[in-house]
Amino acid sequence: IKRLIFKIGLKYLPKNKLFDKILCLIQFIMIHKRFPTSKKIFNDMIYKIKTTDMIDDPLVVFTSDKEYCKIFLGHVVEKKYIVPNLFIANTFPEIENYQVTQNCIIKPTHLASKCIFKKKNDILNDFDKQKIKNWFFQNLYYGHRERNYLHLRPKIIVEPIIFNNENLIDFKFFCYKGKPRIIMLDFDKFTNKSRVFYDAEWNKIDVSLGKFKINNGFSKPKNLDEMLGLSERISKYFEFTRVDLYTNENEIFVGELTHTHAAATQKFIPDGLNSEKKFSKILFS
Repeated sequence: IKRLIFKIGLKYLPKNKLFDKILCLIQFIMIHKRFPTSKKIFNDMIYKIKTTDMIDDPLVVFTSDKEYCKIFLGHVVEKKYIVPNLFIANTFPEIENYQVTQNCIIKPTHLASKCIFKKKNDILNDFDKQKIKNWFFQNLYYGHRERNYLHLRPKIIVEPIIFNNENLIDFKFFCYKGKPRIIMLDFDKFTNKSRVFYDAEWNKIDVSLGKFKINNGFSKPKNLDEMLGLSERISKYFEFTRVDLYTNENEIFVGELTHTHAAATQKFIPDGLNSEKKFSKILFS
């Protein structure tokens, strides 16, 4: 009941900074069973970004949009790292009869973890169309009061499937003050959600975040140094950000930037706050 009432509050209470801060505080306490601090602890840092003027940084807001993020990337990295756009739809009628001429992924530019994979010559069926139509009426802000999403205009982006693989490993680089410090690998996202963490020297960190299994690990990618360098070039414009990359060890593509990882709602395992402090010591050192 408490969580239901809270979700209603997230959606319907005034959309101003005072209520954002109140709701974020309540959410933090409900999840982590403690008050946020000013210490350099991971979720506390994300909470700080969410509840201060850091979240209103125009570049943070701009790069929270998946289409506009590519414009930013075009000014800081080479074109070869940027996933090309096949189509952008600003309204549902523009995408409703889209002709799928190659394997592609369809996703909203203003939301997270929403996508549709289509093969060459597939059609958008009624289920696809309804899902896409619904995306135009969703706003990520109301999930956790991440203000950087509040004024994003809903759009749909169509991209080629990277490396023609629908189940890629996500290499997510946690960057602090322009330095990639921790790498999170997410994989089997649609089947057996798992993740593993490494420091920048590819030493495994035995913690995890959220409801993900801790995997035994992976061998060091041949192009890790290139990915680290790319993450550094991108992240130097932000105090903290997460740079998401994909690679087949020959090519690298930037997926997106995330400024408030999971909105400070994911708990650490296996040892709660102690695991979080171990993680934070590496990230903020």
